[in-house]
Amino acid sequence: MEESTTQKQDPKEKAPSGPGPGTFTLEIEGKKCNLRPLDRTTFKLALGMVAPGMKEPRYIDAGQLILNTCWIDGDAELKDDKTPANMQVNVAACLKACEMIEIKEGEIKKN
Repeated sequence: MEESTTQKQDPKEKAPSGPGPGTFTLEIEGKKCNLRPLDRTTFKLALGMVAPGMKEPRYIDAGQLILNTCWIDGDAELKDDKTPANMQVNVAACLKACEMIEIKEGEIKKN
């Protein structure tokens, strides 16, 4: 019998470059990037920063987390938060990336 040499790959390694099914394209002032969907860990961390009812939601921090962890490719200026010249574009990209945090509506009833 032959041994299988198949190894599990990290989902991030298998992600195609560029836009594709299930990916997101973010555009600010003509600069674009492609983002993969949020994984559970990123969703949980980002949601913890902007959850409804928080006294001081941290939208920019949550958006930067999303840009850094879900980035596939695109204009690096969108995620560059170190250069003062890119600050406004980066803040706009962070705020727009927060829209990926989608909470499904539901209801709960006491029986």
